[in-house]
Amino acid sequence: MKILKRLLLIIAGVLVLGVGILLAMGARSEAGVLRSTIEIARTPEQVWPWLTEPERLKSWISWTAEAKRIDDKRMTMIMHDANNNNAPMVINDEIIEMDRPRGFTLRLSSEGAFTGESKFKLTDLGGRTRVESVSRFEFKHWFAKLCEPLITPSAAKKQEMDYAKLKELIEKE
Repeated sequence: MKILKRLLLIIAGVLVLGVGILLAMGARSEAGVLRSTIEIARTPEQVWPWLTEPERLKSWISWTAEAKRIDDKRMTMIMHDANNNNAPMVINDEIIEMDRPRGFTLRLSSEGAFTGESKFKLTDLGGRTRVESVSRFEFKHWFAKLCEPLITPSAAKKQEMDYAKLKELIEKE
């Protein structure tokens, strides 16, 4: 009986320690922040449609099943989240600032999952374009908040793969 109690205390201690570490990591200043930069051998005018047109977005953002424009400022995307048994996730975005072809800012949300903002900056490098993005997300579900230290690095890896696909598609065109 003593061994069982000790084992249960050890398991409880490990769980409390794990939750404490996740909470501490989730409180860092860069929690929920994704940053990416890529250079593409095309002008900003050639890159722009790939960042703003639903059909083109669908071609390079992995997991995207559908992308449709609602009006000139709003769009909805349906993604199948590979980290959640391919469950569908509806993501709404709204352009809150635009400076064509130098950049734009989006407000993003998925009901019950997250809200956020993504800023895209396109820099003309003389026949090449540097695309920089900074996104900040706040998770709404308590478990997602707790797991943010795992979610953000996974999302950053996915974003880097998506940007590599973007570069490949644009430069092949």
